[in-house]
Amino acid sequence: YADLFNKPLAKKNQITEEDLVNYLRGDKSKSTAAGGPFRTRASLLGDMVHSSPLYIGPPNQYYSEPSYALFSQSLAKRTPMVAVGSNDGMVHIFSAKNGAPLLSYVPSNSTVWNQLGYLAAPNYDHRFYVDGELDSGDVYFDSDQKWHTVLAGVLRSGGQGLYALDITEGLFSESSPSPETTALLEFNDRDDPDMGYVFGKPHIVKMSNNKWAIITGNGYNSGKLTYPSGDSDPYISSNKKAYLFILFIEQGKDGVWTPDTDYIKIPVGTSNDNGLAEVFPVDNDSDLKVDYIYAGDLDGKIYKFDVRDKDPLNWKKAENIKVVFETSNADGQQVITTPLMVGPHPNGLQYGMMVYFGTGKQIELSDNLKSNQPTQAFYGIWDENKSNTPTLVGYANLLQQSILAENNDMRASTDNKIDWTKHKGWYMKLELDGANRGEKVIGSPKLHNGRIIFTTLIPSGSSDLSVCSSNIGTSWLMELNASDGSRLGIPPYDVNGDGLFTQADYIYYIDPVTKKEVSVPHSGIKSSVGVLGGTPGILMDASNTIEYKVLSGSNGITTQGESVIQTNEGRQSWQEVY
Repeated sequence: YADLFNKPLAKKNQITEEDLVNYLRGDKSKSTAAGGPFRTRASLLGDMVHSSPLYIGPPNQYYSEPSYALFSQSLAKRTPMVAVGSNDGMVHIFSAKNGAPLLSYVPSNSTVWNQLGYLAAPNYDHRFYVDGELDSGDVYFDSDQKWHTVLAGVLRSGGQGLYALDITEGLFSESSPSPETTALLEFNDRDDPDMGYVFGKPHIVKMSNNKWAIITGNGYNSGKLTYPSGDSDPYISSNKKAYLFILFIEQGKDGVWTPDTDYIKIPVGTSNDNGLAEVFPVDNDSDLKVDYIYAGDLDGKIYKFDVRDKDPLNWKKAENIKVVFETSNADGQQVITTPLMVGPHPNGLQYGMMVYFGTGKQIELSDNLKSNQPTQAFYGIWDENKSNTPTLVGYANLLQQSILAENNDMRASTDNKIDWTKHKGWYMKLELDGANRGEKVIGSPKLHNGRIIFTTLIPSGSSDLSVCSSNIGTSWLMELNASDGSRLGIPPYDVNGDGLFTQADYIYYIDPVTKKEVSVPHSGIKSSVGVLGGTPGILMDASNTIEYKVLSGSNGITTQGESVIQTNEGRQSWQEVY
């Protein structure tokens, strides 16, 4: 426990390391309210800012192996769980039935571990610890010839790297299963200095070599000289480039990470101070193995990694790494920090795939300025997925859509139609009348019933970006035709709350050319709950006629009725496969 006392608690308080550990586990006997030296907490559970709760039910993936069917049957009554990372230094697992705590785990990442003492300081200022996203999946280990349910998570601003837990049984204690069995692996900048602060979700997938892996971009600031605590970082990237990491789960259990054997690292780009955002794995032939991986970087490039070869070393070859699209710098740098969404071309998978993404970042203090910001955009790019055609798409081949007007907290946009004989996709600049107001996309887009749904952020210009601040800015919830980015033929949202989607939900504005009032279905609505945290959840009402978006914002949670398009289309995206 000695490392816990690095900062800021001194032994002059006559407390032991065990006292601090007990405090972190929930003991209140030595808090200031009880006359002790430790901070009195309003809640034993720390705040959860960027880590979205993850539901984990009984095994229900689509693997065809007979052993998986037996595994699934044996755990059909496993307690459903909810996992979430928290800024009390732990990832927590609760029973989804009654909320009872099942497990709390502190990653051994030195950045998290060495800052735990701050949590007990009476003058504590908020810090990030285990603040990243999570994923879970069922994985087969050759070593014991058994299936396991694995939970993987990243730390976001809390530290460089990721961790994984074996949560197969759903029952945890200090004896059975043992903590050593539950704590499966960790990977951080000590194992490879090019691993940065990962802001996106890790993905647990099966690769073409029949091994299960955690795949992730390397994140940001791998070359930063200090940790968030202010301590020097001895593990610094020598080139600070963007990398794709593919970590083989079973090989990582021994804690020794050998490059090109236990993990594959693929560099992209040439610039320094770069980083790869959240990846999107695609299974193109429905064999439940990843064929392609898409991701964006801080240079505004969309990369496509071909990982179909059974030899992992061939994944690193130049012919298997292509730039699908590069954003323009005409209006300033358009960086990509958010996850992509990939789905089939509107005319069918035989025509290739569409890659949907927005640009912008909200990481540094200067990102919250409203003026002198690059004009950001949202894109739908066609990847024809043909080896005999050029991969890189240019702006000359893109259809442009525009935001026309804003009125009564609604937005109108264009409905230009795409011509697939000359267009390779579409884009929409996030500006109105030539002014961008710093608007950007910082959340995940969602492809749903032929529509692309995304949220934007218009920063407030405030210098207060603290976790408790409600003055970060405002958000818009956008919903467009995924095929060409045009506005929908009917209003996407029930603005007046009458349960109908009619002209009463249209936006009225003055056409700048004709100078006459026009009305059209809106393309977006302004958030009523502050800055939206990301992709909204979608629920269907009992009549199957209205869907409800569940919106989580900086000032609360609300719901918004959405029109429903009944469709018999096939796969919309690959998100649900993993």
